[in-house]
Amino acid sequence: DVLQIADAEAHTRTMRSLMRKDVYFVPETKLVSDLLREMQKHKVRMAIVIDEYGGVAGLVTIEDLVEEIVGEISDEHEAAQVVRENETSYLVPGNMDVDRLEELLGVRPERRDAATVAGLVSELAGRIPQKGEVIEEDGLRLEVLQASNRRVERVRVSLTHPRQMNLI
Repeated sequence: DVLQIADAEAHTRTMRSLMRKDVYFVPETKLVSDLLREMQKHKVRMAIVIDEYGGVAGLVTIEDLVEEIVGEISDEHEAAQVVRENETSYLVPGNMDVDRLEELLGVRPERRDAATVAGLVSELAGRIPQKGEVIEEDGLRLEVLQASNRRVERVRVSLTHPRQMNLI
């Protein structure tokens, strides 16, 4: 909705004029299966999840719910799986679990909240990094190979110091 505003209007319009009034709110205690049925019934694509204090806990989509039930769904737009360049460098999809880094390279980033490589790169950068950006942290070099405005899609992950790899 925001991207559809002409530049001339962008300096005078407020977010209030763009806000959707038909937002679907759900408590974070709602069961996944129940929420999926409700969202299908009401033809809702996403919902705002509210915590017990009335604060926003997050956002959930129909796809999130289906994937929770049946497992990860990949589509033709998602990047290919892990590609090994050499023993210390891999090309990985942004949605790959961070724990796989330890399997592949013997290194796991310390004290991070991110569950995916895309989340890790964004967390380290403090924003969604763009194609070509490189971040080094915790012995890893993370180069963004493919990204959109909303997410990191493909990353080259390599060791900054190859000798630290735990060879089994």
